[in-house]
Amino acid sequence: MNVMNKHDQLLALTGRSLAENFGEALHGNEEFTAVLMDAAAAYVEAQGIFSEDAVIDIAAELVMRVTVLVD
Repeated sequence: MNVMNKHDQLLALTGRSLAENFGEALHGNEEFTAVLMDAAAAYVEAQGIFSEDAVIDIAAELVMRVTVLVD
């Protein structure tokens, strides 16, 4: 049974139509990259086994491996 009302259906359709360009926009967005880098550095630092310099380098490697998939 589909319980989405017309408003929700329109939002879902609009989201799908914008999704591809949104993924591309994130790829070149400095703010998104900075947030992702901060999250990656926090993750690496939480492992507790790397020097401060290594944390940044490893975090950068993790960021380069992230792929944004848009459905």
